[in-house]
Amino acid sequence: MKKNLSILLTCFLLTGNVALAQTSEERPSFFTHLDVAVEAGSTGIGFDVATNLGKSLRLRSGFSAIPEFNLGMTFGVDVDEQLGNKSAEVPPVGESKFDKLSQMIEGMTGSKISNEIEMLCSPNFYNAKLLLDIHPFKNKKWYITPGVYWGSSVIGRVQNAPESMPTLYAANMYNTMYQNAINDEPIIVMGSFELYPTEKLMEEMFSYGEMGFKVGNRVNDGSVYKMMPDEYCMVRAEMKVNRIKPYLGFGYGSNALASPDKKLHVSFDCGLLFWGGVPSLITHDGTDLVHDISGIEGKMGQCVDLLKQFQVFPVINLRLTRTLF
Repeated sequence: MKKNLSILLTCFLLTGNVALAQTSEERPSFFTHLDVAVEAGSTGIGFDVATNLGKSLRLRSGFSAIPEFNLGMTFGVDVDEQLGNKSAEVPPVGESKFDKLSQMIEGMTGSKISNEIEMLCSPNFYNAKLLLDIHPFKNKKWYITPGVYWGSSVIGRVQNAPESMPTLYAANMYNTMYQNAINDEPIIVMGSFELYPTEKLMEEMFSYGEMGFKVGNRVNDGSVYKMMPDEYCMVRAEMKVNRIKPYLGFGYGSNALASPDKKLHVSFDCGLLFWGGVPSLITHDGTDLVHDISGIEGKMGQCVDLLKQFQVFPVINLRLTRTLF
């Protein structure tokens, strides 16, 4: 972060030198022009307003956001050593522990459980911005842009789909009964009524183990990380970055062909948003899947591997600008 701020400070100092190099006759008054623009690109859909700060400088301020949408992925549900994602292409040989356990839970709760949990991923990326365009050439088409974005620290969320709630509810109920059985406590309590498991039921439950999701292995000790539903029968995670994000880029703009009065302009911005290194993906139990867990399989593993490649966020935006005066 300090390195990024140093780069931006250097750009602003160079900008000051450019402005001071202009003579008083060459330097126009500040705020003599006002532009309004709409944009679309990797930072979402947004708008900004801009005004001149001398002959070669333009100050821009605006807001952008990525529209909400859902991207689906699945987690496999199983028990103990068989925890993990099941391949749909390879059917299990015989009846697995999960199959037997699911039949027992269905008899206890009346809920049919699935061996997969559907997860929904949605962006939460929105930012205000303050940018300074530096035009180093006489034609004013190319520009260099230092600046800063300020916005959401949670830029994405992952949680189970509503269709998976019966399975998560049944898993929570069974895990509670399992823990109570281990602690020699009643597995069901309803007022003054307490139900203790029979010896046969305890043997079956102990042979099955807890129900959950194998995500991967802990980096610190190599143990298996199992994600369990929270107290609300939900499975959730949040993608986090720094709230303040320095920006450095460049752009090119020119008059639109359909604008004979030269008040309509088309331009593009290209640069990097420094959001504080590799993003974190924090689950509801506080585990960072990006930094604390290794060997994640399936689509979630692919997403985590992709996140590790993005220590900065690429910005490519197309802007349409109208000069008001």
